[in-house]
Amino acid sequence: MKYEVKRIYSKQFQKSKNFLLPLLGICRHNSRFIPLNTYLSYEDKVIYTDCSLIVKFKKVTDIDFMKYEQQTLIGNDNFLEYFEDSKSMFYVFSLLDSAQSYNNFILGKYSEIISNDKLKIKKFFGGQTQIYSLIDVYLYPEKYHHDYARILTSDKDNAEAMLTQIINSHELLEPPCIIKETLIHSKVKIESNLS
Repeated sequence: MKYEVKRIYSKQFQKSKNFLLPLLGICRHNSRFIPLNTYLSYEDKVIYTDCSLIVKFKKVTDIDFMKYEQQTLIGNDNFLEYFEDSKSMFYVFSLLDSAQSYNNFILGKYSEIISNDKLKIKKFFGGQTQIYSLIDVYLYPEKYHHDYARILTSDKDNAEAMLTQIINSHELLEPPCIIKETLIHSKVKIESNLS
């Protein structure tokens, strides 16, 4: 299904949260525990080339969260490590089983994420939502090249040139900014089980 693109989404968003978190198989729906954010790196302990994802949750001692943590986070086959600070809890997961998709994500080649992983991403967001349609644009950009050309130029004389430029660049979203995808703790002492 193709969605109608009326405007180009230009706000900054955490790309790892939208493209990599779904690969962990953590259900977003029917859960009251939604991650605050995700990261690709943390200082010198987790580096984006490790093919890992750090998932941040608000620190809680709720019994329901503890059950969720054991079953869904620590019980996840991809779980590696855990650390926390005074306000947050961080769970580190390996995405080596999705290394090809992870590497395409890092390069900003969202359309080259493997088909099975694309299905996981779309399933994560459910159908017929605004974010679902936005993700569809980035995973299947060839369906939306004409829409982008139409939005980016109103001059018919430049429309073909614009379309050619968009087709040649292919992707409709820039690669993730590694700096913005890095967890930085400068003043908070981390209690960690990371070595």
